[in-house]
Amino acid sequence: MKTLKLSIVTLSFLILSACGGGSDDPDELPPRGVFIDSAVEGVTFLTATQSGTTDSAGTFTYLPGEVVSFYIGDILIGSAEGQAMLTPLDFVPGAVDE
Repeated sequence: MKTLKLSIVTLSFLILSACGGGSDDPDELPPRGVFIDSAVEGVTFLTATQSGTTDSAGTFTYLPGEVVSFYIGDILIGSAEGQAMLTPLDFVPGAVDE
C-alpha cells in the first residue's frame, strides 16, 4: 500500500509545471537544493525563512538546519531537513530505495 501511495505521489510530481524566480545576485542567494524524482517542477516549498516554487530543475532554497516542507496546493506532501538533494524517500523515516 505504501508503494502505491508513493507511486501516486511520484506520478503527480511528474505532471506538474510552473515557473520559479529569485534574485540574480549570487552573493544574496541562500543554499539551493534539488527536489528530485525526475525533476519536480511546480511544487511549493516553505522553510522558516524561504518560500517559493520549484523550477524546471526542481530547485528550492533553504538555510542550513532548516526543515523544508513541500506542498501541492494546500496539501503537504512531506518535510525534511534541507540538503543538496531531497527525494520523496526523505519524507518517510527509515524508507529505502529498492
